[in-house]
Amino acid sequence: MTATPLPRSLQAALLGLVDVSLLTQPPAPRLPVRGLVLPFDPVVVRTALLREARRGGQSFVICPRIEDIGPMESRLRALVPALSLTAVHGRMAADGLDEAMMDFSAGEHDVLLATNIVEAGLDLPNANTMLIWRPDRFGLAQLHQLRGRVGRGRVQASTYLLTDPAHPPSPAAQKRLETIAGLDSLGAGFGVSLADLDQRGAGNLLGEEQAGHMLLIGTERYQHVLRRALAAARGETVGDEWTPEIVLDLPAYAPADFIPEADVRLEIYRWLAGLETLNDIEAAREDLADRFGGLPCELEALLDLTRLRVLCLDRGVAAVHAGPAGVALTPRDGRMDALLRLEGARRSDERVILPISEIMPAIRLRRVMTVMEAIGRSARRDAA
Repeated sequence: MTATPLPRSLQAALLGLVDVSLLTQPPAPRLPVRGLVLPFDPVVVRTALLREARRGGQSFVICPRIEDIGPMESRLRALVPALSLTAVHGRMAADGLDEAMMDFSAGEHDVLLATNIVEAGLDLPNANTMLIWRPDRFGLAQLHQLRGRVGRGRVQASTYLLTDPAHPPSPAAQKRLETIAGLDSLGAGFGVSLADLDQRGAGNLLGEEQAGHMLLIGTERYQHVLRRALAAARGETVGDEWTPEIVLDLPAYAPADFIPEADVRLEIYRWLAGLETLNDIEAAREDLADRFGGLPCELEALLDLTRLRVLCLDRGVAAVHAGPAGVALTPRDGRMDALLRLEGARRSDERVILPISEIMPAIRLRRVMTVMEAIGRSARRDAA
């Protein structure tokens, strides 16, 4: 995790599928590589290359495509005619490529113009300035690897990420550039990996493109199930997990005209689904009212249904089906007798029928919650 960021491997490590270790102590003489993001400026390019040459060092100039090499070479020879320059790329003959790299390694050239074929395997302590043309065409992993080619000695190194003024980076690309420039401390590879995982996902297994069970249940639910399976495989105690089925024919949601942003509504649904105590629900009600003002009846109903779900979990009620003529409760194992003690309750197969007749769904919901609270009081009396 100190070199190439691999989102799928990192995700596997975070889930506990594989072990992960971090190397956070760099070699003693190393210094962080400074990173700058700026539009291509001939004055900046000339100054950076000449400054490196004056201190006896060498520079890399990286282009994303082979067809960019020729035009960039012409620009560089016009900007810094006094510096010796050699160019390499992946379509060169092996002998010519090897000769050019050996000459640069021996210090016979001041500037190496190349594609990203130099991103791995080079250890040249004398090369401490790198200019990357059109960095928005590279991924975080490539930029991190390229940056690792400089700063391998005792000299302060710099990486210039030179964007094309005629073609500004997209918002996603700009975020990548700011990430790589900001994470410039030694041993920042893990931070780059986390940013890479966040920005482009973890591949088809856990990323946005899903299939099969992942598509049906969603990424977060899949990861939750996977974590429980891993815990069981390790011999750890895994509690019984269940969710009550609640059918009340009641509109309960966050209205789009009240909260227009779809991602905010989804976040609210996810947040409420994870609440586990009545105090948490009341705190959520206050927080929503503070953020958005007076809550509409549909959102109030959603909070009430969340409260009913928590009550069902605590009372051991697996299902609630309520209609205008009555309410049917399905208890979990061992809870039937407690439900039959309710006023007017009668048994029908594996369900308990309560004579609650109510046409208005909202009032019906409140009466069901009153019944659930009564079950709780009965359970506390039995325990006492």
